[in-house]
Order: sequence, then C-alpha cells, then structure tokens
Amino acid sequence: MDRSVWTEQVTTSRLPAWKCPGCLKGHVIMEEDSHRYEETAESKAMHGDDGWDPDWISYTFTAWGKCTHTPCSQTFAVAGVGGVDMVYDEDGAELVEVFHPQFCSPMPRIIEIPTKCPHPIKHELNAAFALFFADRGACAGRLRIVLELMMDHLGIAQEKSVNGRTSQLKLHARIEEFSKQNAEIGNQLMALKWLGNTAAHEGIAHRGHLLDAFEILEHVLAEVIDERSARVAALADKMKSRYGK
Repeated sequence: MDRSVWTEQVTTSRLPAWKCPGCLKGHVIMEEDSHRYEETAESKAMHGDDGWDPDWISYTFTAWGKCTHTPCSQTFAVAGVGGVDMVYDEDGAELVEVFHPQFCSPMPRIIEIPTKCPHPIKHELNAAFALFFADRGACAGRLRIVLELMMDHLGIAQEKSVNGRTSQLKLHARIEEFSKQNAEIGNQLMALKWLGNTAAHEGIAHRGHLLDAFEILEHVLAEVIDERSARVAALADKMKSRYGK
C-alpha cells in the first residue's frame, strides 16, 4: 500500500499516481488541459464582506485522467472541491489553488486484493474504496462489513446454542472466537472493528485512521486469504531440506 498517493492534493496539471484498477500495471496521470474549475456562487458572494480573506475561496473542479500503461489506456473521471493555500519558498509567499477529489470513476484500489479473495469480500472492498473520498464514515462502515464476511469465509459461526436456545453472535464475539485460532490476526481484526464502531456512532472517520485500517486489512488479507506466512515458511523448509547440511 502506498499511503502517500491517498494524501496528495490535485493540482491544475497533476493527479496523484493512483494505481490503475484495470490493468494493475500503470498509474493515473491527468490528461492534458482536462482540468476545469470554477469558484462557487456562495464563495463569490462573500468577496464583498469586510472581513473577506482568500481562505474563504472555494471551488468545484472536474478533470480527466488516463492510465500510463498504453495497452490499457483506461480513462478516469475525477471531480471534487478546492480552495487556495499559501505556499512559502525562498522567493517569498504565493497563493496557489489546491483541489481535493470527492469522486473518481473507476475508483482505484487503495490496497491490493488477493487473487483468491472471495467475491463478496472483494465487492465490499471496492465499495469502501469508492467511499473513501466522499464519505469516510461510510467507508469505515463498509470495512466493518468486510470483517463480517471474513468471519464467514473463515468458518466462524454466526450463532451459538446454549441450553437449547439459539442466539446470534455479534462481530465482537466472532472475532474473539477466531482469536483462539490466531491471536495476532484476531487482535488486528478487533482494532478494525473498533474503528467501524466509532465511525458508525459518530458518522465520521479521520483520513489517517482510515488509511491505518486499510494498511492493517491489506496485511490481514494476505495472511488469511493468501496464507502468505505459511507459504513462505513452507518455501523456507523446502529450501532447508534441499540445501541444509
């Protein structure tokens, strides 16, 4: 996961180098002269205010991107909001326009998805990616659904029976049950669950925390779906048996 591209701002000539979700080889670049922006009507109306400051300026923008991998050439529609920032260098200070995407279609993947990932999990991950710019609280909520689906994939029961009475198991209890098998991954999943709970109650999620969650989830998927550590351990054992003395 390259966190830096998910915190970069858009300029009038450049988009962050998001990895193309189609070919997974190229990255997104802005098509020449495709960026358009306008100051909002509300922002224009505030220019007459005695206390007006450039910080009050707000824009809407659209832009087109394309994949750098020529055989792919996927195009991307990007839209969002903007404003101005003061930039300082050795020559002094300058006001520059900065832009923040709220929409991109098709949406790039924030993390790698294992090839063997079950379709329901992949579907929810893509839904979470699509919400990252527009609604981070809802994005975190989608990640919580991913956790439920992972419990299903791992065969962790959704209900339990006690004295002949059956009750539904909440996600917390299901993760605790999985933790008996793998305490380390279980602890990581529980951290993701708490983020989802907070986002559901407060309706928001901090961008940095959400990127933390995606980074953890990428690792968990590699371990649970691809069984990366087990596969590497098997390769190491094979190498030792072949070359060890």
